Amino acid sequence: MKKTLLILSLFLALNFFTPPAEGQTNNINPGFVLTLSAENAGSDWVYLSKRKNAEMVNIDSSEVKVFPIVFKGKLDIPELLYLRITGSNSLIPVFIENAEIKIFADFDDPTLTKVEGSQVHKKLEAYNSGLSSMGAEKDSLLKEYRAANKAEDSKKADEIVLKYEEIEKAELDYNRNFVLQNKASFVTPYVIRRSMFNSVGLEELKSIIATLDKDLGQSEYVIDMNEKIAILEKVKVGRKFTDIVLPGEDGQEMKLSSFVGQNIVLIDFWASWCGPCRRENPNVVKLYQDYHAKGFDIVGVSLDTDETGWKKAIQTDNLTWHHMSDLKGWKSKAASLYGVNGIPHTVLLDRDGIIIAKDLRGDELRALVAKLLD
Repeated sequence: MKKTLLILSLFLALNFFTPPAEGQTNNINPGFVLTLSAENAGSDWVYLSKRKNAEMVNIDSSEVKVFPIVFKGKLDIPELLYLRITGSNSLIPVFIENAEIKIFADFDDPTLTKVEGSQVHKKLEAYNSGLSSMGAEKDSLLKEYRAANKAEDSKKADEIVLKYEEIEKAELDYNRNFVLQNKASFVTPYVIRRSMFNSVGLEELKSIIATLDKDLGQSEYVIDMNEKIAILEKVKVGRKFTDIVLPGEDGQEMKLSSFVGQNIVLIDFWASWCGPCRRENPNVVKLYQDYHAKGFDIVGVSLDTDETGWKKAIQTDNLTWHHMSDLKGWKSKAASLYGVNGIPHTVLLDRDGIIIAKDLRGDELRALVAKLLD
């Protein structure tokens, strides 16, 4: 009853002002005024944060004593910020712009959070709403897939994978249409970076970003994508490899260039904690065993942070090729050099060190190696 009255009172209060259009500054309040009421916030601290370099950076905070809590500030452009509380991993994302914004947050169930006053956030909600049914269907298929694996029903598992891939294609089409119809929205760069960056080719990605409204060039997502595109241009198919210099298993410096020239070389980005990587390893082991004597070599580049776990996985999975890692996880120098955003990630080099393929594995990788060496 208390929660219902709180939501009702918030709803009534929200109808006393008219928010500006998306991304436009309210002339009366040139900055933002965020009024927060919350459920299940505990009795410690609530933070307004932003994500920077995969970490949360606090912009403002307030001790939880009595609601509402008011945060004030000014943004150059609308930004996706996060509400969070002490002792919880729950994050509530909200697109904040320079306007009066009222939020009713539920930290136990962020989906119940209500946001009024941010037109950019309304656009995000509309986008998420269109994805919700596909997301629910994917979650259901994942449960079915686990059950099929547990029952060792490979035929059923393969059927589920095909259905899952069909939904992922539908999601990509949905994202493409959203971008096409919202070229001036500050939500669009976020959608491209989060949901499309690793799903489309480099040329399509460049084309998509080029069609965006020029005002979006200030978006941190556009800046980030352009920086990563510049890296990907240097390591795209047809380009000479970029050398990697990292410690090997024995801690001594190892260079990728030491293995280029005599053999076809596969750079295999992986990690001991990466489930898909570990599941793919038996295929890579068999490929190495069949073709190493014919001129095929592998350099494993790990994105691990735990040395013991890394070396144990090498032994357990029988990965008898060359290995290197700076044990910095996603902050690995090698991952940065090659624009790695997900693993497993493979880069295949010919004997001249030219990149001839990327992101191949399983049967596709075997077929290309066989074509080059048989």
